Amino acid sequence: MFFTTVESLRQALMVDPADDMAWLALADSLEEDGCPDCAELIRLRESLRLDEDEDHVRRAKEAELRHLLAQGICPIMPRRRVILSAEAVLDLVLIPPGSFWMGSPENEPGRMTDEGPRHRVTLSRPFWLGVYPVTQAQWRSVMSDNPSRFLGAQRPVEQVTRADALAFCAVLKRRTGGSFRLPTEAEWEYACRAGTTTAYHFGPTASPEYLSYDGRHGEQTTPVGQFPPNAWGLYDMHGNVWEWCGDRKRWYSPGEVVDPCEQDHGVPVARGGAWVSEPGLCRSASRWGDPGRRHGFLGFRLAMDFEPE
Repeated sequence: MFFTTVESLRQALMVDPADDMAWLALADSLEEDGCPDCAELIRLRESLRLDEDEDHVRRAKEAELRHLLAQGICPIMPRRRVILSAEAVLDLVLIPPGSFWMGSPENEPGRMTDEGPRHRVTLSRPFWLGVYPVTQAQWRSVMSDNPSRFLGAQRPVEQVTRADALAFCAVLKRRTGGSFRLPTEAEWEYACRAGTTTAYHFGPTASPEYLSYDGRHGEQTTPVGQFPPNAWGLYDMHGNVWEWCGDRKRWYSPGEVVDPCEQDHGVPVARGGAWVSEPGLCRSASRWGDPGRRHGFLGFRLAMDFEPE
């Protein structure tokens, strides 16, 4: 009964990811079947996504959300699996629409001028996002080579330019029919934060328990999924490899923005920091513009447009 009910609710969310009642019904079902912590994680995440609380209430909810994740409570989210080959599959998680504060507050340690002004962004459409950055096994299954410096099937592919990442999306789209692409900066930061407003989705300061940065785990990348996920079940959003976005770098403007479009001018932009980065560069709001060189710390994560099933 438990799996039938949970699966039916997940299917309902695959039709309408913005259905607040379906999310809460999923939480109720999990609690009734003896998973109160999973249920509470969903309720907290939904409350933060809807963003209807005073600041002090929000901070308390964010702290409780982080506590549950630190205890190893797994987020329950609709997922989609794409078989790439006998050796590689691609898992994506469904990100519901919502609003968030993009950029960083002026008093955030490590803040750079291109992270402001902090402004309100609404994403009106759901989308799929890769659970992990694209791995070498996934890249090899699609492109038949491996440009990476630090070899390992489950390590992120690196030494790829933004053009390389877009070529991967194009080949995968032709092969599967899926609308694969790179996430916009707004989509990336919204997904990374997963309802949080702190410098990192796990809190205000970096720790080797939560990400690979500054060579703390060796002078190389780490296999994906080694650190706790955020509240949407996404791994390695901080550190390991910088991730290319579909946008080119632009200066933020004050005021609310709805569904910001990709920019067609400026330098390509990447997010999330890398194994070689100082911790401040791995924050949710951190941005790095690069003309498109190859580095052993540059990879990407796939997004895909949502279509109701």
